[in-house]
Formats: sequence, C-alpha cells, structure tokens
Amino acid sequence: MAPSEITRAGILWAIAEHDRLGREAFRETYGYRASAAYLLEYEGKLYDSKAIAGVAQKYDFGVALKPSSPGLSGGLKHAVAWL
Repeated sequence: MAPSEITRAGILWAIAEHDRLGREAFRETYGYRASAAYLLEYEGKLYDSKAIAGVAQKYDFGVALKPSSPGLSGGLKHAVAWL
C-alpha cells in the first residue's frame, strides 16, 4: 500500500470524518500537526493536506498512516499531488 494509491472515496470519507470531529480533534486523534504550507480546499473549506491523505488510507486500506510514516509528506510531490 502506497499513500499515492488513495482513492477519491477514501479522501471524501476522511474529509467527512474531519468535518464531524472538527479540525483540532481530527488532528489530535491521528497525531497530525497543522499544515505549514499546503491546504486542501474542498467545497469552500480548508483541510490539512497531510492529515487528510494519511487518514484516507484508513478508508482505503484499513489503517491510517501516522504522521511519521515513510513516504508520507505534506509537500507538493506527496500528499498535495495525491489529493
């Protein structure tokens, strides 16, 4: 399983969970910090790109990625590109 294999459905489920929990609780639940540079915009709302990509893994593959997982970065070539 590679982070770049996340699906649109997984991303939308992660966004829905984020909306249910709220930004702070979502990040706290999975151990993510606020995005320093890149945010995902969806339907007029902003989301931490790395956190959404990591949690989308849970919906696609059964386990959310931890912030320190190899291959997971919030940068342009990783989470931002996947989203």
